[in-house]
Amino acid sequence: MVSVLRNIIILLLFFNAAFADEQSDYEAICKAFKSNSSTKQQMVNQFFSRYKNSKYIPDIRMLMAESSSNIDESIAHYKKIIELYRFYNKRDIAFFSLCQLYYIKSDWYNLLSTSSRAINECAASSYLPLFLQLRAIAHYKHSHYDEGITDCEKIPQYSREYNMIAFGLFIKSEMDRQMLGYTKLYIADLSELVHGYNNALIYPSILFQLGQYYENRSMYNH
Repeated sequence: MVSVLRNIIILLLFFNAAFADEQSDYEAICKAFKSNSSTKQQMVNQFFSRYKNSKYIPDIRMLMAESSSNIDESIAHYKKIIELYRFYNKRDIAFFSLCQLYYIKSDWYNLLSTSSRAINECAASSYLPLFLQLRAIAHYKHSHYDEGITDCEKIPQYSREYNMIAFGLFIKSEMDRQMLGYTKLYIADLSELVHGYNNALIYPSILFQLGQYYENRSMYNH
C-alpha cells in the first residue's frame, strides 16, 4: 500500500512539473511575440514538438496569425484554427479576423462563404452583428441585394451600437438604390440617416450620396 501511494505521489509530482514547464514555455513564447524576438518561430516549433496536445496551441496559432506581416500567411493560420479547434473559446475571433482579411483583399467570394459559416457556427457570439454586416457587404459586392438587405435588417436584433446601426442602414439604402434607382424611398432613407446619425463614422459617405442624389436630379440649390 505504501509503495502504491509513493508511486501515485511521484506521478503527481511529475505531472505538475511537466505542466509548469509547459506553462512557462508558453509564457516565454508570448513574451517573444510581444518583443518580436528573432527566436519566436524556433520557440514555437520546439513547443509544438514537445507538447503536441497542449491546450495552449490554439493561442499560439492566434499569436502567429496576428503577428504575421504576410496577409496570406495570416489567413492560413486563422483557417487552421477554425478547422482544427472547433471548441476553442476564441474561434469567433479567428472567424472575424479572417473575414477582415478577406475584406482587405476585396475577396468577396471568400468573405461571403466565411461570414456565412461564422453566422451558422457562432450564433451565440457577440461578433454576430459584425458577421451579418460583413456578409451584407459581400452580398452587395455580388449584387445579391435582397439577401444583403435581409442581413442589414437583422443587425438591430443583435446590436444597438450607434455606428453599426448607421452602417447597416446606409448599406441597405445603397442596395435599395441599386435595385430601384433614385426613388423617394432612397432619399427618405438618406434623410433619416443625415438627421439621426450625424455623429456616425459613416456620415461623410451619407452626405456624399445625398449630394449624388441631388446632382442626379439636378437639384443644385439643395
